[in-house]
Amino acid sequence: MSDEVGLTDDDRTNPMGLFHFARSYWQSAEHLLQHQIPVTHHTAPITFLFYHAIELYLKSFLRSDGLTVKELRQYSHGVNKLGKAAEQRGLSLVNDDKEVIQLMDEFDNIIRSRYITTGAFSRPEEQALSAVCKRLDTVVGDTLRSRDIAVRHFEVMPTTQRSQTAGDFESEIEDDLASLSKKERDIIAYLLAHNERLFTCAIDGGHAITLISRKIVRWAVAPGQQVHPEDAPAEIPKPIWKILQAHKDEFPCSPELRDGPYPWRVHWMAR
Repeated sequence: MSDEVGLTDDDRTNPMGLFHFARSYWQSAEHLLQHQIPVTHHTAPITFLFYHAIELYLKSFLRSDGLTVKELRQYSHGVNKLGKAAEQRGLSLVNDDKEVIQLMDEFDNIIRSRYITTGAFSRPEEQALSAVCKRLDTVVGDTLRSRDIAVRHFEVMPTTQRSQTAGDFESEIEDDLASLSKKERDIIAYLLAHNERLFTCAIDGGHAITLISRKIVRWAVAPGQQVHPEDAPAEIPKPIWKILQAHKDEFPCSPELRDGPYPWRVHWMAR
């Protein structure tokens, strides 16, 4: 369809425009992530901006590969389908990218970033979303330039000005390990020894409550899932789990701890 000046939908929504739009959303998310505005739901706009940037990067790649705007509409906002379509057409996605993109499509995460909903659920960490955007900006940008589509090279801000990267996040978690209490270390040691990233605990968190505050543990209740107050699903996010596995030797698990009661459980007589 064209308008009165002869421009079609494909003219208006071209690969270059989609790419620069994606970068604008990505960098806006990075700015908000860095400054941590003191509002009640500061992460929701950040995750929405990251989500939309990833969607636009994928659509930019697909438009550059010949898909029309009409053909793109069949994917709507389904980033997992967009990712698979882009990969089939030659876009290189690492495993971390695929995991993040898949999780974006689960548990209504994209809708949850736009509207207030209650309940615990799993969603990608902001640092993981940031890493995906950074990689897509590079690989999609290189692809567009190789196809003679003029996109600007991007100067990454100095470390003192930019938001936390995946490497910064890993260093922060590693630094935090030294300050863990004995009870926190026992919980992590038990989970590593049993290779249990996902576990259940009381809805108040029990002895794991401080690990939840540290964001090393988070709730993993699916939307609409019914849970018992003493058996609510919790998990260690995958990026943090990988870090803990790399430091497994620092969390020895004695036979008494390995075979004893769950260290995050609070005995009913102590409540």
